[in-house]
Amino acid sequence: MKKVRYKLIMLTVFISLVTAIIISVTITFRNIQTNNNLLKIQKENLNNDYDERIKEQVEIAISMIDAINEKAKNGEITIDEAKKQSADLLRKLKFGEDGYFWADNIDGTNIVLLGSETEGTNRLDTKDSTGKYLIKEIIENGKKEGGGYTDYWFPKSGETEASLKRGYSKLYTPYNWIIGTGNYIDNIDEVILEREYILKKDIQVGIIINVFLVIGALIVAVILSVITSKQLTNPLIKIKDFALRLSGYDFSNPIHIRSKDEFGQTAEALNEAQKNVKTLVSLIIDESQNIGASSEELSATVEELFSKIVIIDEAVESITSAIQESGAVTEEISASIEEVDSSINVLSGKSMDGSNISNAAKERALAVKDNSNKAIEETREVYNEKKEKMEKAIEAVMVVESIKVMADTIGNIADQTNLLALNAAIEAARAGEQGKGFAVVADEVRKLAEQSSNAVGNIQETILKVQYAFKNSIEAGSEILEFINSNVNMQLDAYGETGAKYYDDSEFVSQMSDEIAAMSEEITATVGQVSEAVQSMAESSQESSEKAEDIRESMRETTKAIEQIAKTAQSQAELAQKLNEMVQKFNI
Repeated sequence: MKKVRYKLIMLTVFISLVTAIIISVTITFRNIQTNNNLLKIQKENLNNDYDERIKEQVEIAISMIDAINEKAKNGEITIDEAKKQSADLLRKLKFGEDGYFWADNIDGTNIVLLGSETEGTNRLDTKDSTGKYLIKEIIENGKKEGGGYTDYWFPKSGETEASLKRGYSKLYTPYNWIIGTGNYIDNIDEVILEREYILKKDIQVGIIINVFLVIGALIVAVILSVITSKQLTNPLIKIKDFALRLSGYDFSNPIHIRSKDEFGQTAEALNEAQKNVKTLVSLIIDESQNIGASSEELSATVEELFSKIVIIDEAVESITSAIQESGAVTEEISASIEEVDSSINVLSGKSMDGSNISNAAKERALAVKDNSNKAIEETREVYNEKKEKMEKAIEAVMVVESIKVMADTIGNIADQTNLLALNAAIEAARAGEQGKGFAVVADEVRKLAEQSSNAVGNIQETILKVQYAFKNSIEAGSEILEFINSNVNMQLDAYGETGAKYYDDSEFVSQMSDEIAAMSEEITATVGQVSEAVQSMAESSQESSEKAEDIRESMRETTKAIEQIAKTAQSQAELAQKLNEMVQKFNI
């Protein structure tokens, strides 16, 4: 149980430690992030303040120069005097410890620079320590709307190493001067570094405080875990001891846990379970003795019942044998009757088939007779119709001959027209220029005559083909009509007579089949009555045999059940003995 206690303590300490570390790391990270943001904001504010201040100084200087320029506008002084006074003013103006002003023309010529030798020189090519053309950039930024800022690197007075400097310049339009000022801003970085150092110190102090808080929290967690684990493990120890007593069959003493939590509820449930088991064991001790006595009485009764069942089974077996012999004889009779009935059924079926076939033959004979009569009539109609058409075709041949005569006449006319056109062309040629029109007409007439002659030739050729086709058709039709008249009519008459004879024979066979079928049905009815009687007797024998067999089966099952009861009674007696021995181990 110490292991569980230590596990609870270690788990509590681990959870507390992890939670404290997560909280401390989160707080520290947030503080660092907040400080970085704060430093960034402070740096931006300082830079903005510096930008506003130098811009304000330049605008003040420009306003003072503007006042001087107003005098020049009013005629109080000349413009050159105004520029000179403005330049002197810029040389004298200072702000802060070392803040000063300068002025350059937009072409790069210096106007004011602390009265140094640089004044009056062009310094567009002046570079800072990084190579930047700072004057060009100052002028360009000054020309912008509202002026502009320029960053550049320049050594301080008495120093060789360059420092970052930031200036503001703005164009004064009346003079075309770029007026500016600036100062070193490395002091802003120094302020930021100083504040960053202070914030880091604060973070370190916060980390140390967090470490002490974590240590204190761990100490409190250990104390609480020890107290809590003791409160949890003491009831578990009692429950463990109670379980060990139960495993040793000791149900004499209950478990005592005063708490009202789950451990107390578990103890009450275990005590109730122990009470129920004690009651059950007492009941088993009493009943096991009664079971032993009852099992002995049941064994004696089973033995007596088993001997009587054996006698009943022998009697039932004798009855079953006699019934089975009777059933065998009945089955032989039934089989013979079934053979007779089967033969009669076959005969009846054959007679019915013969009747059906004869009826079908009658119908086919009647159909043959009708079809032959119909064929004779249709053949005669076809013969008469074709003969009439053949005569009309012969008349049509005469018409074609007339067309041939007319075509010959048209051909002769075309030949004569062609000769006339040729003569007309000759006469037109003799007439010279006056006969040209007539020659054209004669030529067209000659062409039409030639076309007519060609068409007549085609018509004559076609007429010859038509005459040949008509001749072949008339000859073939005449031969077909002759064949129908001499052979087909005779064969159709013989076909009709055969159909009539076929019908008479089918009628005779149908009557014979009907009489055989009627006789077969009477015999089948008689045999059926005998078969039903024999079948009834066989069913009665079978039913008696089945009931006898059911009785034997029931007796067998009863015997098995009695044997099982005997075994169960013996097992109960043995179980009661073992159960009695087992419950004697319990201390209740």
